[in-house]
Amino acid sequence: MVDVEQLAKEGKIFDGRYKLLKTLSTDGGTADVWLAIDINTIDNPDLIGGNTENISPEESGMLVAIKIYRPKNALDIEGEQRFRDEYKIVHNCRHTNLLQPTNFSICNETPYLELPYCKNGSSELLIGKELKENDIWKFVFDVSSGLSYLHACNPPIIHQDIKPANVLIDDYFNYAITDFGISSQRGGKHEFYFDEDNSGTMAYMAPERFGGNYRPAAESDIWALGATLFEIVTGDVPFGDEGGLAQDKGKTIPTIEQEIPNEIKRLIYSCLEKEPTKRPSAQKIVDLITEKRLKNNRIKYIIP
Repeated sequence: MVDVEQLAKEGKIFDGRYKLLKTLSTDGGTADVWLAIDINTIDNPDLIGGNTENISPEESGMLVAIKIYRPKNALDIEGEQRFRDEYKIVHNCRHTNLLQPTNFSICNETPYLELPYCKNGSSELLIGKELKENDIWKFVFDVSSGLSYLHACNPPIIHQDIKPANVLIDDYFNYAITDFGISSQRGGKHEFYFDEDNSGTMAYMAPERFGGNYRPAAESDIWALGATLFEIVTGDVPFGDEGGLAQDKGKTIPTIEQEIPNEIKRLIYSCLEKEPTKRPSAQKIVDLITEKRLKNNRIKYIIP
């Protein structure tokens, strides 16, 4: 196994290709995400062994994010398969609002994924901020567009962990869904992931996901989108850490007191409906916003 922290501390190259600079996230249940330089893209090889902390990507090579599996004791075969599936399940997806892995490999029994680096961070930065109406609609449109694409695949891809941390802001300030580690292809071999201990984040899990007969469904992603929007505009998730389990026990959707358009409030409430069939589809949300923009003569903002 690879001692990643020691490797980074000594400035050595990971898997003969990546110089690890710093951790970007250690919150994942099975992996850490590192900022790294792909040394294959460095124009001046002398920089590889030097201090790269203050060197721009143009001078030092391309910055990437490396998601490295964190083993419990020894290599977990299931964990390796999860990483492999995360790469394969969205490998052929092409959409502005998706940010999928670009490479999968294994270094000394340690699986890892390479992903594009988003220097602007995640939509967690939006939580509790006083956003303009157009900014909220932009977020809703982008995430719904990405979900609509996934749900329209054959078989449909269900993300299963939509939350602010998994919606990144790319270099063009588009919102892009990432982290497909527990995504499921409805009707495909990946469905066994839905019932595992780390199959999502409870605060964003729909009430039906706590039932014994649950199968991955697009409607559950919509509920998670509603919980994400609720948190962004209010500063907190609607049902605390219990998520949809609290709603399943009878708790009602909290009132949004913030001064935002009623149209946005109604959308959030509809996404958080307890009954899955009452929630709008991702494509329906996209269509509604597109129609709204056309009426406001703002066609230039529409993403095909």
